[in-house]
Amino acid sequence: MKVFLDKLFLAAQYTCLVFLLCFIWVLPKAMGQSKVTLHTAVEIGGIQQWVGAVGKDQGWPLLLFLHGGPGFSSRNYSKKFIKYLQDDFIVAQWDQRETGITAHWGPYQDSLTLDLFYQDTEEVIAYLLNKYSKNKLYLVGFSWGGLLGFNYAQKHPENIHAYVAVSSMVHNKASELLTRDWLIERAQSENNREALEALETTIFPYQSWEGLYQQRKWMHQLLLQGTSKKEYPKNCFNLGQKNGWLCI
Repeated sequence: MKVFLDKLFLAAQYTCLVFLLCFIWVLPKAMGQSKVTLHTAVEIGGIQQWVGAVGKDQGWPLLLFLHGGPGFSSRNYSKKFIKYLQDDFIVAQWDQRETGITAHWGPYQDSLTLDLFYQDTEEVIAYLLNKYSKNKLYLVGFSWGGLLGFNYAQKHPENIHAYVAVSSMVHNKASELLTRDWLIERAQSENNREALEALETTIFPYQSWEGLYQQRKWMHQLLLQGTSKKEYPKNCFNLGQKNGWLCI
C-alpha cells in the first residue's frame, strides 16, 4: 500500500510540474508577452529594403525611428537609446534607399527624389502597422528623418499617437547658408586659399549638385576628413527652390 501511495504521490508531483511549466510558457503568450526580434528584407518601393525591430512585448506600442542623412543608418548608434525604449515600446528602424543594409543588397540605379522617400516612408509604416496589428504608432524623425516625419504626420495624423522631431530639418536653405558662411570664416582663419576660392565662387542657393558637393567637401576637410565626388551625381536630389539640394 505504501509503495502504491509513493508512486501516486510522485505521479501527482510530475503532473503538477508539467502543468506549472505549461502555465509559465503559455500564459505570457496568451497575454501578448512575446519578445520581438525582427531583421528582414521588405519590398518597399519596388526594391528590397531592410527593416528591423526589437521589443520585450508584442503588445506594447510601436515606435519607428527615422534616421538622418540622407544616407546615415541609425543602426550604428541606436543601441544607446534602444536599450531604454524597448522596455516600453516595440522599436523599429529602417535603412532607407542607398543606406546601410538596403544599399548593400543592391544600389538603386535611378535618380533619387523627395517624393520617392515620402512614398517609401508610407509603405514602411503600413508594413509595420499591419505586422504588429496596430492602428497607430509613435514616430520619431531625426535630422533628415524629421523631414520625412513631418510630411507623414501632416498627411496621416490618424495613424500616429505622436510625432517627435529631433534636430529636424526646418529650413534647409538657411541652414546651408549658415554652414557656408561658417566654413568661409574657418578657411580664412586657417588661410586656406583653395577652400576660400571654392566656397566664395560657388553660387548660392546651389544651382546643381556640384555646388553642394563643394560645401560638403570643405566641411569634411575642414572639420572631419575627405569625401568622394564619385557618387554625388546619382545620389543627390533637388528639394525645390525653397529647400535647395541634398546628397547622400
